[in-house]
Amino acid sequence: MLEYNGFYVGRYEAGTGSSSKRNWNSGITDDVVVKQGKNVYNWIGWSNSDDMKVETGGAVQKSKEFASANNYISVTSTLIYGVQWDAIMQFIDSGYKNEDGTLYEKNSFVANSTGKGNYVANYSEIGSLAQTGSNSDYAVKNIYDLAGNVEEWTMESYYPFSRVIRGRCLQRYWL
Repeated sequence: MLEYNGFYVGRYEAGTGSSSKRNWNSGITDDVVVKQGKNVYNWIGWSNSDDMKVETGGAVQKSKEFASANNYISVTSTLIYGVQWDAIMQFIDSGYKNEDGTLYEKNSFVANSTGKGNYVANYSEIGSLAQTGSNSDYAVKNIYDLAGNVEEWTMESYYPFSRVIRGRCLQRYWL
């Protein structure tokens, strides 16, 4: 936000306005909300194409529509960029980066946030995800479920046709 010379991140992760939990064939018709006690907005692709340059449909379009759909005036909404993710991680845990700029000290909350969100052994267990902001133990500096829970798309590119996924105590690349 320009008036604060920075950016805003919701206190809770993206949830669905529907009372139903999402599954692999839910589509992208649910409203996105950032409120406590909502089902996680998971099972959403980058776009309606396998081409990572396409930004219609999927998570990238939903994120761009979020501000106007929720009547936020003078706000531009997008998926998070990698540099923003790093800034938030550094804010919630000063051990996120070493002095030389390398990532993930062994005692860093970000390096090991087990117990700070939903962790499942495999995708078949995702239907049991806790609702957004459901446990105060999952909050760090009043931000819930950021390092744990589900993987999140970012606007960060890895190659021209791939994006970086963050969260769930990992960083990986989607090809």
